[in-house]
Amino acid sequence: MIRKLMLSIFMVLALAFSASAVNIYGNTAGTIALSGSHGANISGTIYVENTGTVDISTNLTKTALYDNNGNTIPSSAITFSEDSFTAANKTNKSITVSVNIPSQQYAGVYLGNITAAANDSSNAKLSLNVTVNTDYNFDLPSTLTFDSLSLNSTNSKEFTIKNSGNLNLTDVIISTDAASKYNITFNQSATINLGALAVGESE
Repeated sequence: MIRKLMLSIFMVLALAFSASAVNIYGNTAGTIALSGSHGANISGTIYVENTGTVDISTNLTKTALYDNNGNTIPSSAITFSEDSFTAANKTNKSITVSVNIPSQQYAGVYLGNITAAANDSSNAKLSLNVTVNTDYNFDLPSTLTFDSLSLNSTNSKEFTIKNSGNLNLTDVIISTDAASKYNITFNQSATINLGALAVGESE
């Protein structure tokens, strides 16, 4: 009688622990991959699956994203359409994941994780891969106007070039299409770091 009772309890516990399980997947096996430009808000769909026989309360969490150079997209830039919900048994629930890529975020591939944790202690992890596209861009004045000059005299003007892309600009060359009778030269920086201003001078 005692053996039968112990066996019955064991079977009930086994059923309880196998009644539910959570799974999570994206647009490829074990991964959701997104891409976009710096300053953009990008999104995709993930699916949380309850493979068990009972409903489960589920919470989604995320990590920050890192590239191979130590650059980071903070976890606060990642949001879910729902991060706490009930997953009905034998169903999939679709969730929109959005990433707000910071302005002038360095180009590259950033990796992190999304975790679905259920109230039955089961959990599943999904890799989040975000590719920040390369953007070489800069801002500079559209015109540069000089005062009247006497013959063989010199005048100079300063202007700034802003790196508004998401990579450092190297080997920067400034040129002009002004008439050859004007001897125009530039003092310039060969490298303009991300977000930096370079001061040029023309004569």
